[in-house]
Amino acid sequence: YDNEVQGAGFRLGKTEEFVWDTLPTDVDFGLDGNLYWSDWVSGWNQTGKGRLYRMVPEGRDAAEEAAIADTRATLLRLAAEGGSGNGIEGSRDASLSAASGYMDEELVELFSHRDRRVRQEAQLALAHRALNEPDQVEGQRHMVPVLKRLQEPAISERGRTARLHAIWTVWHVARRSTALGESLPKHLTGLLFDEDSEVVAQACRVFGDLGWQPAGRRIPQLLIHDSPRVRLFAAQALGGIGLAETSTAGLFELLDTSAATDPWLRHAAIHALERLGNPGDLHAQLAHPAEHVRRAVAVVLRRWKDEAIAALLSDPSGSVRAEAARAIFDAGISGGMDELAAFLGSAPEETDHLTWRRAVQACREVATE
Repeated sequence: YDNEVQGAGFRLGKTEEFVWDTLPTDVDFGLDGNLYWSDWVSGWNQTGKGRLYRMVPEGRDAAEEAAIADTRATLLRLAAEGGSGNGIEGSRDASLSAASGYMDEELVELFSHRDRRVRQEAQLALAHRALNEPDQVEGQRHMVPVLKRLQEPAISERGRTARLHAIWTVWHVARRSTALGESLPKHLTGLLFDEDSEVVAQACRVFGDLGWQPAGRRIPQLLIHDSPRVRLFAAQALGGIGLAETSTAGLFELLDTSAATDPWLRHAAIHALERLGNPGDLHAQLAHPAEHVRRAVAVVLRRWKDEAIAALLSDPSGSVRAEAARAIFDAGISGGMDELAAFLGSAPEETDHLTWRRAVQACREVATE
């Protein structure tokens, strides 16, 4: 199968039956380039049986065999620095740093390797070196080739992949080291203006996770970027950075323009508003002209258990009223339970049956208090 871009997310594309009549519990590619999977055989209960299958493609040419041999040799060499989660035994140990014999620059070159496992191992090995240096200056020295790679424009898809791994290496090190985390993120700020939208998106992702506030001046501007993925990660970043005074207006604009059609952007904006925690801005949007914005406001207020959500029980939209009733009853917002019970006497005829039930049950809750 493959994935197709759909707004800020993806949808399932073309599918085909590759292997059938089996119950795989795990599947992975081996270092020999073949596909392996374990088979439960049948049923849900323990069968006392188990099978391992290997699938070998027909007609492998010499170039493919050479590529497989190169990948295997590279992975085994990288394993000398300590294994990770790719089927190579061992754990990362400070004493194994640089044991593979690769120079830092060579590890960065592997960021563009054809095999994801090699790229990931090279990224982890370089981060491992930087993090295990007792001297901060030496740790920064390991990161110099990574920072250089960030600034080099990609001239191919592999070059773009290498830049992304460079971003993720900076992210990894900055998360694990307080000292390096104070100096490294600034090298990503220029990427917020990059021509490659995925580079911009990943930079936003890093800044949001690190809560790096100096990026807060640029990221709100990215909420109107042409790329939906950039808008998605910009919204998520604003929630992590926490500058409500410069963020909420843009997030409501994002909801207004995109929430009705893109569930990924709707979720990102809702989550960011929840994290920013500015009730006054939310209360001001209770009468927003767009129904999908009011529904989003209801979701945020539900997560806060804010009794102001009761005002939406009189909303002109049935879906917004249902969202408010669901929030008050299911989340147990005690400050809105009286209003939900009273809603029973004024609910429009077209009210859905689940909202009716919640209102009836709210009467019981109020009566037994």
